[in-house]
Amino acid sequence: MKQLKSIKIKKICMISMFSALSAIISVVDKILTSFIFPLIPMIKLGMSNIIIMIYIYKKNFQETIYLVILKSIIIGLFYGSIITFIISIIASIGSYIVMYIIYKISKTDINIIILSVLGGIVHILIQLLVIKFIYKISYEILLYGYYLFIISTITSIIVGLISKKIIKMQNKHILDI
Repeated sequence: MKQLKSIKIKKICMISMFSALSAIISVVDKILTSFIFPLIPMIKLGMSNIIIMIYIYKKNFQETIYLVILKSIIIGLFYGSIITFIISIIASIGSYIVMYIIYKISKTDINIIILSVLGGIVHILIQLLVIKFIYKISYEILLYGYYLFIISTITSIIVGLISKKIIKMQNKHILDI
């Protein structure tokens, strides 16, 4: 019983630590993105999703969904807008569930880069649909999404490559996650 409690505490600590790390990466990401793409609002490179990708491949559904939700809450507190939080958490949970289902259906054989790109595209699509619903904007908002999809695809490939490298390091016991 005591050992089971110790395992649960370790899982909670790991989820908390990686949620905080993901949130810190997200803040740095937002600052960098404002310099790289100053004329495109609502865009981030998505580097904090490296943590999510690693969790998809290394942890179970429950631990990863807790990480996704906790990260969204922390980032929501940083940026302060309830609307931004709603848009972010719905898109984050939605894209995670899609990635998880694809990962499980593929029997874990799907390339992490492809999964990252699919997650990025689903995330943007859900964000645009939620924005359309909240603000009652016409479907022209999806045209803006064209630019977001292009940038998201490029950054999702980078996220996938970095995640793949970290997982390889972890498999070789260079890095313990």
